[in-house]
Amino acid sequence: MNRILIMMRQNRRRLLLALVAGVLLFLNFGRSGMNYFSDKDEAIDSRIDLLSQHTLSVDKLSALKKRVAQLERQKKQLDQYLFTGESEEQIASQMQILLQENVSKAGLEPESLRPIIQRDRGGDKGYSEVAIKLRLSGSLSAFNTFVADMYRSKRLFKVESFVLKPYRKKGLKILMDLKGYYKLKE
Repeated sequence: MNRILIMMRQNRRRLLLALVAGVLLFLNFGRSGMNYFSDKDEAIDSRIDLLSQHTLSVDKLSALKKRVAQLERQKKQLDQYLFTGESEEQIASQMQILLQENVSKAGLEPESLRPIIQRDRGGDKGYSEVAIKLRLSGSLSAFNTFVADMYRSKRLFKVESFVLKPYRKKGLKILMDLKGYYKLKE
């Protein structure tokens, strides 16, 4: 035993360093173990969050299906009101013919009816538009009839602007800017 004590006194520094190294090694293993359990705990928490989000999504799925069905019905209804054709010129011609019929039916005199094709407008929405400039003359009641017929028709037009100017004693000059909406056939 004396020999061991003598050896310990001679190697005190080495023993102290070995003891410190052992304690540090033990603490490092403890820290690694704590990190491992902490990581597992975070993984479990994230899975719980994902599961709760999934259950919320599943709960909303029926509402989303109803909304999609409603939007599809609205799209079909809108498509019924759009002009369809194979080219912009063909569609502009359809719009021009429809407007000329409505103008003559209302009792107005057309002076000018010019479609202006606006390329690449609204193409990402699935539809495009044609601007139409109308120059008419006639009475106010004929103009009211024309507007009423236009809005009763099964085609979508939007009045951008109009100007009514007196012309002769009982007549009007009517300047209108319209937009007609269309969808090209695929």
